[in-house]
Amino acid sequence: MLKILKVEHEVKNRLLLLDLNIGLLAEVAIRAISQKRNAVSNHPVNAPGTFAYHEGVRSMRDLFVDGVTWKRLIENGIEYIENPDKKLRVIYQNVDYACNVSHDPQPLTKRGGSAKTKAISSNQADLFGRESTNPNVWVICVSERNGVVNAELSKPTQILENGEFSQFMERIFILENFDMNGPRPTEGSSDSESVYDDDVKISFKG
Repeated sequence: MLKILKVEHEVKNRLLLLDLNIGLLAEVAIRAISQKRNAVSNHPVNAPGTFAYHEGVRSMRDLFVDGVTWKRLIENGIEYIENPDKKLRVIYQNVDYACNVSHDPQPLTKRGGSAKTKAISSNQADLFGRESTNPNVWVICVSERNGVVNAELSKPTQILENGEFSQFMERIFILENFDMNGPRPTEGSSDSESVYDDDVKISFKG
């Protein structure tokens, strides 16, 4: 059964169990989309997505990899961060829509192919009440439309042949309706609905 977490304290508590931080995950999304917006008309048509993906992977590693809890990993062409103790891996993915309860996020590109399909299949073990012998794979799903960014950390369990995610076990909403065209959020901002008191301050605007 799909579990969707949106409430702030539930999100933060769940991420704590995964050795992750909501502020840092939100920062990954913001940095990725900031780089996407550097693409101009003379770049190749796929430049915006490529820029976002490259910066998303880099930021994920810059912010989390410490050589102890989280480590950098490349396996079968897939770029991860990995938590060996908890058997967790995280990848970055540009998607069509994130944080939409009526729509599962779908990859904008099919990067990864059969290797990604095999990696995601390790998540199915939990569906049947048995422990996976391979690390579970979580996905930082980031979408942007007209400067508005949404991001979630999700655990898909199946990828179709066309590269789409077809099932999810859990979706954790990280950043909702963040306007990149507005000022960068600062601690104690008066126009923010919520400011997370984690390592990176992110305000959420509805």
